[in-house]
Amino acid sequence: MCTLASPRFVWASLFTIVAALCAAPCSYAQTESDSDQQEATAESTAESIATASDIRPSSFQEITPGESTLDDVKEKLGEPISEESIDEQKVLTYQVGPLPRVEVIIESDTVASIVIHLDKPLAPENVVKQLSLQEFHSMVIRGDEGEGIGQVYPERGVLLSFAPGTGEVAQIVLEPISADTIWLRFDARDADDFEGRLIDVSLLLELQADVFEAYRQRSLLLSRTGNHREAVAAAESGLALAPNDIPLLLTSAELLANDGEVNATIALVKEVLEKSPTPLERAQALLLLGDVTATGENRDFERAMQHHLAAIKLATPLASSQETPERRAAIRTLVDGYLGVAGNVARGPWAKKSEVTPKWLRSAEEMAMKAINDGDASDAFRLRVWRRTLETYQALDAYREAPPVFDATKRKGRQLIKASDDMHFQRLVQGELLRATFAVVRLQQAHDHHTHALKNANEALALVEQSEASADGSLLDQYLLGRLHFYVGAIYAVHHQDHSEAVRWYERALPYLSAELPESEHHDLGIHAERFVSMGVSYWETDVQNEGIKLTQRGLSMLQTASRIKLIHETSLAIPYNNLAAMLRKIGRADEAREYSARATRLEAAIANEQR
Repeated sequence: MCTLASPRFVWASLFTIVAALCAAPCSYAQTESDSDQQEATAESTAESIATASDIRPSSFQEITPGESTLDDVKEKLGEPISEESIDEQKVLTYQVGPLPRVEVIIESDTVASIVIHLDKPLAPENVVKQLSLQEFHSMVIRGDEGEGIGQVYPERGVLLSFAPGTGEVAQIVLEPISADTIWLRFDARDADDFEGRLIDVSLLLELQADVFEAYRQRSLLLSRTGNHREAVAAAESGLALAPNDIPLLLTSAELLANDGEVNATIALVKEVLEKSPTPLERAQALLLLGDVTATGENRDFERAMQHHLAAIKLATPLASSQETPERRAAIRTLVDGYLGVAGNVARGPWAKKSEVTPKWLRSAEEMAMKAINDGDASDAFRLRVWRRTLETYQALDAYREAPPVFDATKRKGRQLIKASDDMHFQRLVQGELLRATFAVVRLQQAHDHHTHALKNANEALALVEQSEASADGSLLDQYLLGRLHFYVGAIYAVHHQDHSEAVRWYERALPYLSAELPESEHHDLGIHAERFVSMGVSYWETDVQNEGIKLTQRGLSMLQTASRIKLIHETSLAIPYNNLAAMLRKIGRADEAREYSARATRLEAAIANEQR
């Protein structure tokens, strides 16, 4: 059984138990028993402890761990009651005012820590209040049986040590600010505490401690919450310090994939696989390789399947690891691997898709739910699983299966947003809801349920406006937003014949759609081009003629490229040819109109010949 109450060897026992935890301030102990007297006791203790507003160790009687020397201690406190040596340390014991015992531990002539023993335990809330620690998030230290034996405040180097079995403060310990303690708190935080974890990595960067890993964690957190630009900047800063660090390289590869950069992602993943990664890192690399292989102009679902299955094989034994971080990462890799295989089957050339795909989706959900119940994943993880399930249903055209999953996704997402005041976590949930809605809107449009599609799209886009995060997303995030705005406009244009309202939505879509098509979406070049042709019609119908012509010409140019590289049949060019012919004829550009009309006629003749 661990204890923090040993009067003489508390410093050494603390470090044995919690791997070099940070310090804490002092507390004057009185004999009063009621809460007012306890508060007065803590108040008088606080008068002896100076704390700074920035990250700085607390001090006792102007003695600061990590800074003050042995001579400083003797100058401020005089000669100790006793002085003894323990290993490489000197322990100076004082009686200061009503404090029965204050131990100052010296290492290499510098104060390593100060241990203040109270003659009677105090309620932690009183100590915290009087030491002005309320604004900081503490970390509870637990013993062998999981009981709380202490409470740490890393920003101030303060540890409150509890009397055994009471939960009340028996000792207050001060030490230098410790990166180890901040990492311990980072790991102990709830997985969905993005704000707190970002605070911790910022502290680590300020301390210049484990900088490249802190940059990696910052990148991961920002990427998951939709702040892609800063995530990329953090990863780049980390790689500048540790260019061969495999976790950092994998993080950078994920960011490249989020921007749709297929070839660059594949090249970086292959570099990782050549660097002797651990089995978990290899599984993560193969998972990502499978994901990107299933995208782009040359997407290959069979090869993607091979990579996903290889990742699953590697991650399976690791999902029962005794090491918590390894186990949780392996479970996430397994779930994503199952979802990847389901997506490959739904989109690829396999038979019996409607039978095989649900089995992989079911395996993913069962594993995710078990991980959540076991504490190996947060409640938000199910949103990711449901969202990817909906994306697979959209690829499979499984319209009937989607509504129950979508309803559950919306309910859970709203619950999580309402229950959290963490802006970063809310953005993560909003992003999952947006992607889930996009998949459902595409399904609803394909099945002519335009009223439902319009309602769902408006609700999702309202979330984006609330988060004010749309400008921070990756290229794929931007592309999704552009398409969702376009789909709303298309519903108004085609099914309501309201081109004015359509143009209002197209104006919102164009900033997202005007950028170069992400490489991972090159297989959709023809469909993307047709969006511009469709928008051109609505602009023309609302008398914004020049913009209508420009959009149609831009769509035609992309269609010609898609035809040239065999993504579409050349006959798809007939519609924009006819549209341009009519537009140009209307504004008096007869020669150009005749040229486009002639091209359309030739293509229509070719179509007629093919149909005979």
